[in-house]
Amino acid sequence: MRKNARGRLVAASLGGVLLVGVAAGAAQADPIENLGLGEGGDVALHVTLEEEAEPGLLSMQVAGDAVTLTGDTRETGAQGDEFRVFTGELPEVTVTDTRDRDDATHPINQSPTFRWYVIGEASPFADDNSTLPNIDAKHLGWAPRLTGSNPSFNVSAGSPIDAWADVDPSDPDWGTWAGLGEAWSLFEASSSYMVNPERSWTAGASLFLKVPVATAAGSYTSIVTLTLFEDDAAPPGP
Repeated sequence: MRKNARGRLVAASLGGVLLVGVAAGAAQADPIENLGLGEGGDVALHVTLEEEAEPGLLSMQVAGDAVTLTGDTRETGAQGDEFRVFTGELPEVTVTDTRDRDDATHPINQSPTFRWYVIGEASPFADDNSTLPNIDAKHLGWAPRLTGSNPSFNVSAGSPIDAWADVDPSDPDWGTWAGLGEAWSLFEASSSYMVNPERSWTAGASLFLKVPVATAAGSYTSIVTLTLFEDDAAPPGP
């Protein structure tokens, strides 16, 4: 919000006295001397300019930049195959909105249905020594959840995304929702305008990598890219 700074001007009116002599016949008035006219005075003018507030922002912060998946248990997948399972927790992701509420709407038509959302997408797991085949990101799934202390009816966690091992081949959508090789919603606001006064929201997700038991031993790395969007389109999700 922009604050107007107003300087206060004080105007001083200096009055003088003029004595007029009136002639009586041919007589003249005595000269007027030492009336004090022409003496000066100083007036100090003061003004204070307040700092202009920075415009508010819709921003995202991630609490960490690396996660090690651990556990190495075994389970039978929905398709009957054996998989090795590794789990971990996504660092917390916080969205903060410091804008004026009227700025948290569609910039063209001021629609209150304008929304923000955070999506995540993983790259294939690449062998750190660049000698082994990649592990497809379809084997990585997540279960998002809200973790902050500021719940809202207008903010929700994204849907869980199964790893390939958990996809039932009898499901009509078999293979459609498998893994983080595609972008999926971590969490979202249904209306930027409605949630704006709450200012901050946080989400996390449980991560699970389920790889076929025949996968070559080695150290692998994937990059999960998290991106904050604001528009009037629905975020990707099953």
